[in-house]
Amino acid sequence: MSRALFSSRPSKRPYGIAPPRFQLADATHLGRVRLQVADLDRSVTYYERVLGLRVIHRAQSAATLGAADGTPLVELREKRGADEHLPHHWLDRLHALAQ
Repeated sequence: MSRALFSSRPSKRPYGIAPPRFQLADATHLGRVRLQVADLDRSVTYYERVLGLRVIHRAQSAATLGAADGTPLVELREKRGADEHLPHHWLDRLHALAQ
């Protein structure tokens, strides 16, 4: 993650807005990531509503989300209490971003 996300200084440029004339190289692509989450339901809701991903596969403690064409991009694995090891100021900022 970007250091600016957890910095106390405000970012000069809003997140999600590319600089002028910005273009990724043609060879750039997204790969699948696997994340451990404390609350699977909450995380699935975030990835669906905020990022627009779709659930491809769902089990009791895991979910795979991806693009509209079915390409898997994110694998979420639930581990209750996974967020207990993060510094509290990180959790406050992550929750604020997700809302």
